[in-house]
Amino acid sequence: MSRRLVLLAEAHEDLREAAAWYKTQREPLAKQFRFAVTAALTLVRRHPLRFQAYWGNVHHFVMKAFPYSIFYRFDDEEVEVLAVFHERRDPSEWQRRL
Repeated sequence: MSRRLVLLAEAHEDLREAAAWYKTQREPLAKQFRFAVTAALTLVRRHPLRFQAYWGNVHHFVMKAFPYSIFYRFDDEEVEVLAVFHERRDPSEWQRRL
């Protein structure tokens, strides 16, 4: 089954901010980050049950090459991305998005 991928506006902003920060470090790093996120979102969309439930019905995908997690929930039709969140940030910030 192919689910539709939906990113909350806040998740889009998370991605924009992270990519902008990596770009200030090195442009190739920003490209690697965007590629890693795209690959992660594809996996999450195709196999949402594969990744651990984190809090209630919210699951998360831990990125390997970057210190970020993708938090999402899903149903039969869509995967809703709540946050793309740096591991050192206070989780209560993304939990307010529920």
